[in-house]
Amino acid sequence: MARTGWITTALTWTALCSGGKAHGSDLAEVDLAPDSVGEKAEPFATLPITIILMDDLGYELLDLASTPNFDALVAGGLNFTRAWVCPSCSPTRAAILTGLYPTRTGIGAVMQWGAFSDHSLSLSHTTFAELLPEPVHAFGKWHVSYRHSDPNTQGFDHYAGCMFNLTGTGTGYYDWLQTVDGVTSNQTTYCTTATTDFAINSAAGVRFVAYHAVHTPYDSPPGGTANKPLGKALEMVEFLDQDIGRLLQNYNGYVFILSDNGTANRFGGGKGSLMESGIRVPFIVNGPGITPGTTDELINGVDIFATLAEMRGVPHNSPDSLSFLPVMRGGTGLRSYNYSESFKPNPDTTNRKWAICDKNYKLTNDYEFSSKNSPISLFAMPSETYIPLINYTKQDRAARADLLANLPF
Repeated sequence: MARTGWITTALTWTALCSGGKAHGSDLAEVDLAPDSVGEKAEPFATLPITIILMDDLGYELLDLASTPNFDALVAGGLNFTRAWVCPSCSPTRAAILTGLYPTRTGIGAVMQWGAFSDHSLSLSHTTFAELLPEPVHAFGKWHVSYRHSDPNTQGFDHYAGCMFNLTGTGTGYYDWLQTVDGVTSNQTTYCTTATTDFAINSAAGVRFVAYHAVHTPYDSPPGGTANKPLGKALEMVEFLDQDIGRLLQNYNGYVFILSDNGTANRFGGGKGSLMESGIRVPFIVNGPGITPGTTDELINGVDIFATLAEMRGVPHNSPDSLSFLPVMRGGTGLRSYNYSESFKPNPDTTNRKWAICDKNYKLTNDYEFSSKNSPISLFAMPSETYIPLINYTKQDRAARADLLANLPF
């Protein structure tokens, strides 16, 4: 069904599951309802956590697809409407894994399969898998380094998936190179299905499930009938939705679900851009003790690192990551400014593009009106309305100066 803002009806998981199917199996009820206030502290420290990272799946495609399992997570969870990530795949993944902005990891652009001289995520960076005091498994798309042993070397007790984009290692969703704990082989199972199958069998305390969908190529899933790119992409989204329902059957724990960047340009998104259509993504958290609803608190994909650390009661030393656990508990967020950036080639930051915002203003050097005379553009937020330099008020000038002063680099 077509939707606005990702959900329009308050659907319950139980109601959806009573009539829904996932790959021919009944969807079991997922126990993700909030516990009583007095039980908030205990579940955050002990219950399992599943981080679901979707690929190129911004609001534009989600608004066109029928996604009852996504909708149920939104209806019963906390919907962050001001969540930012990086404008492309590899930088966002490196930021989530390490809690560091791209300038610190050196990954500001998409890594290309075969370009083995390209900068990889350094083994010296601590990932959340190395930080957390429990088994952590990763599944699906890695895309931050070339060494097939790296997921295990960087703290993941088990890894199964495709290290890069599917067309880099094969021809698509039905022909791709699978890596399981450093050992590679050819795989012909539809990639979304294989990723879910791997993750379902994991009993780790934390699962990082990074789907390739809905990244190119637009390969219709089993049973798909579409013959045009948009139709195929929507079938891929709806198949992914079914598989997420399958992944979360009988699951009692936390779910973080987000996209790595905005929707592809051909479908009306802004992937690759630092405008909102490229970096503002769906971001939902769901689970016991979470105060459900919608919030405009600023959060960033880089903040997953600190949030996991606080949930599990372990210290971290990231200078960029801020825990959003206070917001999950119904409180105020810690982030006063949101930040995103890109640069290429990795790790050269000479031509860095950046964006920074607070609740009311956004500043970026990546916009069509930027020029030598006015290389930085100011916008009113959250509408992202461009403010021409000639129209600046005293408040606008003060906001511009404040945002410039709070750039991290």
